[in-house]
Amino acid sequence: MNALLLPIALLLPWVAGAVALRPLRERLSLTLAGWLGYGYFLGAALLTACAFLASLFTWLATTIGLLVCLTTLTLVVTVGATRTVRRLPADKPLLLHSTTRCERWLTALLLALMALHLGFAAFELYWRPVYPWDAWQTWAYTAKAWYFSGAPVDMLPPNQWLNLRDPNVDAYTVQGHHYPWLLPAQSWWSASILGSWQDNRVTWPALPAAVALGLALWGQAVAATGRHLAGPLAAALLLSLPLLHTHIALAGYADLWLAGFSGLGLIAIARGLLEEHRGQLVLGLAAAVLGLLVKHDAIIWLACGLLLIGLMRGRQLAPTKLVLTITLSLGALAYGLSRIQLQMNPDFSQYAKLLWIADSWHILWYLLPGALLLALLPQSPARITAKAFGSLLALILLSQLVLFGATHAGSWIITAASRLLLQVTPFLIFALVCLICAHFTPTPFKRWGRTALAISASSLCTLLIIFIWLTSTASPASSPEPALNFSAQQLHAVYGPVRQLPTKLQLAPATEGRAIITTGPVQFDAATFDLLDANIDGAGQDVQSLFWRTAANPSQPFIRDLVLGAGPVTLSDNENWQGEITEVGLILYPNPNHPVSLQQMTLSPLTALARLHIAIANWLTPDLWTQASINRITLSTESSLPSLTLLAGGWVLLCWLALRLINGATAPLMPFLGVALSAWLLLDARWLLNSYHQAMATQAHYAKTQTPEALDLANDDATLKLARQVNTVLDAQPHRIIATADGEQKFALRRLKYNLLPHSVYVIDGPVSPKKMAAVDAIIWLAAGKSNLPGNCQPPLRDVLPKLTTPRGILCMTKPTAHHD
Repeated sequence: MNALLLPIALLLPWVAGAVALRPLRERLSLTLAGWLGYGYFLGAALLTACAFLASLFTWLATTIGLLVCLTTLTLVVTVGATRTVRRLPADKPLLLHSTTRCERWLTALLLALMALHLGFAAFELYWRPVYPWDAWQTWAYTAKAWYFSGAPVDMLPPNQWLNLRDPNVDAYTVQGHHYPWLLPAQSWWSASILGSWQDNRVTWPALPAAVALGLALWGQAVAATGRHLAGPLAAALLLSLPLLHTHIALAGYADLWLAGFSGLGLIAIARGLLEEHRGQLVLGLAAAVLGLLVKHDAIIWLACGLLLIGLMRGRQLAPTKLVLTITLSLGALAYGLSRIQLQMNPDFSQYAKLLWIADSWHILWYLLPGALLLALLPQSPARITAKAFGSLLALILLSQLVLFGATHAGSWIITAASRLLLQVTPFLIFALVCLICAHFTPTPFKRWGRTALAISASSLCTLLIIFIWLTSTASPASSPEPALNFSAQQLHAVYGPVRQLPTKLQLAPATEGRAIITTGPVQFDAATFDLLDANIDGAGQDVQSLFWRTAANPSQPFIRDLVLGAGPVTLSDNENWQGEITEVGLILYPNPNHPVSLQQMTLSPLTALARLHIAIANWLTPDLWTQASINRITLSTESSLPSLTLLAGGWVLLCWLALRLINGATAPLMPFLGVALSAWLLLDARWLLNSYHQAMATQAHYAKTQTPEALDLANDDATLKLARQVNTVLDAQPHRIIATADGEQKFALRRLKYNLLPHSVYVIDGPVSPKKMAAVDAIIWLAAGKSNLPGNCQPPLRDVLPKLTTPRGILCMTKPTAHHD
């Protein structure tokens, strides 16, 4: 029975939403896939309503109460939808030709590709606890606090939490205390049905959400184009995007869910305007409004949708409706701008890199602008469609220009820009597939000779560009110098617990510390030896450090981080690697699970062949998850190397130009689609290979760890152990606690806060004032290390004996009755 609880928790809201939407299916012109896709997100909204009602009537917060509440709301919405049917005009039924054998085979292949992506994501969800920073700091923290409180409660801002007069009230504080409730409601519902909070189960609703996204996009693409193959193609393109895959595998952020409301809502709005379909227009506006239950970013996309309606239907709308539409759009924009500070940020180079160089999108941002430009040409059969899609895309990008170029949001463009666009990615894929289908004619193609010549010429041109880059960036020396090899016997450990073995230097497993290893005095020209190959075992892809000194500045060591595991490292891209080098060394950091061994360090000239080997190694070497993965995907560890995404996108554009030049203005679409699909699949094959290696690394860690709830970074298992010790010492009644630390430990402090639930914790960076001390029951000081561990409680509790002393930190009670060991 327990094995069935998770599927039940995942499917019940889906069934509820689908049942509630069923009366409107025909009037909204939804296919079976579209109905199921949109129905899931309606079910998620119904769960949010249940959470709101349970916060008012706590007797609903039980498993039976939630089931009754969800059933009642489903019946109410179903009755309302049934009555609404009469107000929506009937639409012509969608008539499709029967599928051909080729279409069935291609659909099966695309389904297999989608299953592969979802399978890797499900594997990560099975093993990994809540991983991304803001997920466990805000979204999952809120849901976990609800679960231990017995019902949903508001998260409080810090000042209000500190000034709370009634200590018996369940109150918690988080940084995003103003965030909407939809995402926490999904995790809270799962935990309530399961009967326990399980970190690697409460994020599973992201998987059916991703499936629903694919289904909704599938249905809308088929309905808009009238082609069977458009649906699986659109869904496969969406689910194969690395950034979307990451938001499924590392579930916990709200952007994936907002894609199910704002992204699918914009699709329905665009389709409603193009087909003059009132049902689709109502569906799109309703989805866009419900997006406000997910994240405040939804106000941007709601404003874009309203502005598009005003642009395309302004002349047809009655003056009152037009004024209302403009007022709502401006009101939405004004509300959004009122929550941010104006600040000019004219540099958009980082934004461009995220679209065209990073690996988050494959070649979507090469294909979509190209398809729009092609569709806007005179005599194009998709010109009207392209104008609508182009207008909405322009509004989307204009909103980004204002947000990141004229407000303080420009300071976090790297962390937020890609996630913001992810929220409307279903529309971007929908627009691309619709434009392709509008140009596609299944007529026999006869110009194979010219087409092969065009593709071959563009491919050779791409290879020529790569060759020119290789030769221009290689070492200028005509005859390369022999490499400088430093074996373990020639290297010296000047700091740290390093063992000198016959063939290697070894650093024992540890959670902290470092070792400094140096070549001693050397003398060579940096321009001659600008390629480093450090043979290090046991570090995985840990970040280690290289340091060096120059004759021009012998007292100042220069340091750069190295991501090991990706092959040789280019040093010439560092501006400080120049002149005469007098010393080279490594700063090694221990691995908590394996010894780190240095066998050899080699410095050699950067030849064209070596540069090519480095590029291939960087393209093929897997890049494992980091906290930055949820924001952007960058698979290459060498910033000086060309992105494979850039090369693939450039090759596709060169092929298109060559096809246009050789075949004229009537260049056939089929060969270009073949090239574009080949480039997409090439990038996707690399991403799937990366996903496989990541899955194996995840299983290797969590299958043998003693603390599966801990993250596989930042010594999180020690922080989790401290939290469990504190929970054992304190009684079951939730306590109010302040957590602070020696030095900079923001990550560890916030992980401690999450793991201490149901105790309510407030994190402070700095000393604790007497006023704040009086507002809590206990204070925890995290130590930076054993040597820094304070023996007694710190001010203002210097005279109090610690309640708990561990190598990771100490617990001191603020109440006089708790002054004992």
